[in-house]
Amino acid sequence: MTEATYGVLWDVALETHARYQQYGYELLVNELRNQLNAAPTTLSEQEREDLLHPDTDGILYGIMFTEENQLVPTYGQELLRRFLKERSIVRPLRKALLDHGHTGSYPTELLDIVQEATRRASRIESLSTLPAHVALPERGDIKIEPQIFIPTTINWVDGWIRGQRPGDANGLLGAYGAGKTTAMFQLAVANARHEAAETLAVGKRPRLSVILNYEEPRSKYERKIWSAATNIAHPRLANLTDWSSLSSIHRGNLQDYELRLPENSGQSGPVRGEMERWDDAMSWLNMSLVVCDMSGSEAYHDAGKGYVDEICRVLERLMDRFQTGLRCVTIDYAGLVCRRHLVSKNINEDRLRHFLGNFGDLCRTRVSEPYQCTTWVAHQLSADANKKSPTSPVHFTDSAEARNFAENLAVCGCIGARDRATNCTLLNWDKVRYAEQLSTYPILKINGDFCRLDDVSHRYSVDSSARRFLTADDANQIVGATVAADTAPPPRRSLLNRTTVND
Repeated sequence: MTEATYGVLWDVALETHARYQQYGYELLVNELRNQLNAAPTTLSEQEREDLLHPDTDGILYGIMFTEENQLVPTYGQELLRRFLKERSIVRPLRKALLDHGHTGSYPTELLDIVQEATRRASRIESLSTLPAHVALPERGDIKIEPQIFIPTTINWVDGWIRGQRPGDANGLLGAYGAGKTTAMFQLAVANARHEAAETLAVGKRPRLSVILNYEEPRSKYERKIWSAATNIAHPRLANLTDWSSLSSIHRGNLQDYELRLPENSGQSGPVRGEMERWDDAMSWLNMSLVVCDMSGSEAYHDAGKGYVDEICRVLERLMDRFQTGLRCVTIDYAGLVCRRHLVSKNINEDRLRHFLGNFGDLCRTRVSEPYQCTTWVAHQLSADANKKSPTSPVHFTDSAEARNFAENLAVCGCIGARDRATNCTLLNWDKVRYAEQLSTYPILKINGDFCRLDDVSHRYSVDSSARRFLTADDANQIVGATVAADTAPPPRRSLLNRTTVND
């Protein structure tokens, strides 16, 4: 039997699968005859007979049947997969290595060859996949699981969109200086804190919350994360050069701001100073939060150029090192992820919008779904959207570079421009697949002291005519103001003490 015989069979099998998404015996026979009739000199008469003979002496029949009238498609599929692996994966790899073997070196494009081989292997395995489910099962056939919502413990998330779902990729668009990076840190730290509280109490290893920051080197933002995790005022940490300068209840040198903290007002336990709060955070943070410097700065010059492939490699290594799974991944921000990849691969920047448009779907299919975590992706608003009034809601179609950025995201929140007078911003949960469209918007305020965004909807309102934010007292004196506390919907359900809610 010649190589040409198997080549014809394989070409027809691929074409048939691509056209019909299946290949049975009769279908393959028909397609083979059509192709051989169109190119009769491809095979000799004997080779045609060997290929199409309708019993176990025939190659195609022998692949598809073990005995008369007993169809075994999985056997044929396995043979086809093995054949394709040999021809499209093993052979190119072998040739690339042998071509350079006599020089004692490896081909410079070896990494690209291996990545292409990996992609081909994934496509081959998909030949045996038919992702179809029965539309309506019989009652009692399957166990109906509740839809899972995991709390973030952040009011402007849980109180408005019920929390986050494992397997989702969510987006957060924001104007310049509106608090996108702060929100990413806040989401990661809050997830890490809640995960540690749930798991360490019962002796389990917490899943990881991971920060992937592409915008600045770690030294520029790490103290913001310290502040968010320890509840130590950022100005104190920003100027910290001596650990002994931290306050301690045992030294009696508490700072004025500490006396106003809820935890020190007698509501939730004994008074604690900065040292005590730092040591408390040390007991859980390093087990549940990992910060990855993807900026390409300082010690990691090559980091941040590999798009989603690199993100997956980093996450795999983290899970292997910590021997646990993932709860939350925050990426700040998508535009830089895509742009750096284009530059490193010498791809025309005109294609940036295509990489951005696909980014959300890749985060879902390659990160959120496989690892059953939630991915939060930050991105910039367009220049025009940045010019809008702080009291005007912005939308996911205002995304910079790619208006379809949020197309494949389950959730997308849009933070408008910051009002310099009050430090307030308007958050529009513009897309939430599992909830109705909101008619009101949370009002957020950047809390620079503790590096977070606070939901201040109960304290501020929007004066639509003057395009400004008002305190509740001011709003009561101005006709035409819309009081956020009266119009904001109540929290959908409390998610702080449970992790599953029936949708």
